[in-house]
Amino acid sequence: MTQPPPLRPNHSGLDSLGLQLTPQCEVSCAHCLSDSGPEGLRLPDWKRVISEAAALGIPLIELGGGDPLAHRDCPVLVEHALGHGLRIAVRTALLDVSPLWWDLLAHDGVTLVTRYYSDLAREHDRITGLPRSHARTRAHLVRAHRRHLPVRVHVEEVFEGQRVRQAVADVVSIGITDVTVGAVRAVHGADGDAVVLRTGDLAVSRYLPCGNVLTSGLGSLLAVDAWERDTKARR
Repeated sequence: MTQPPPLRPNHSGLDSLGLQLTPQCEVSCAHCLSDSGPEGLRLPDWKRVISEAAALGIPLIELGGGDPLAHRDCPVLVEHALGHGLRIAVRTALLDVSPLWWDLLAHDGVTLVTRYYSDLAREHDRITGLPRSHARTRAHLVRAHRRHLPVRVHVEEVFEGQRVRQAVADVVSIGITDVTVGAVRAVHGADGDAVVLRTGDLAVSRYLPCGNVLTSGLGSLLAVDAWERDTKARR
């Protein structure tokens, strides 16, 4: 890969931009808002959004879904973002990782992010709605650590009495130390200070659309006056 250009000064006020690439995901967590609605953005649109984010100086792109590992164009988007010198967080259930993805995750600037619910398979699988999801996710966490990949794990508390403390200890026992804990919150499957949904809507804090990247440039949607107006509207 050629040397990426230096990042420009950040004129957006955002530290990160989330991209909700796909509804596809093997798990069916009740707190996830990702659905099977219409898709408006295609590969050229996503690449343009990433290029515009780089031009605005947004340093981090957070790829989500669904599961971005299930999106056929996601490897191209990772390469495109890296070419702009952006950092990337890939948010995945970490159930199936192809050889291509292991190679992409090894690039400088790429961080693997996943959720983990319990040290007990039956409890974790009950939350994800998928048998053996715990075994698959944990096995891939072990493999990622052995490959010395940057990994961040979020242990999410879904119900009272959940084995959150034990889940943290289980992840740390693998050797992964970047572990956060938090209460469950409904999400669109992508994180970031703002999120571009797969329809093209730009969502403020994942809830309040303030325009669409198919009809307006990212820079104009993030213009200070419009951004402040929509931010105040959700307070």
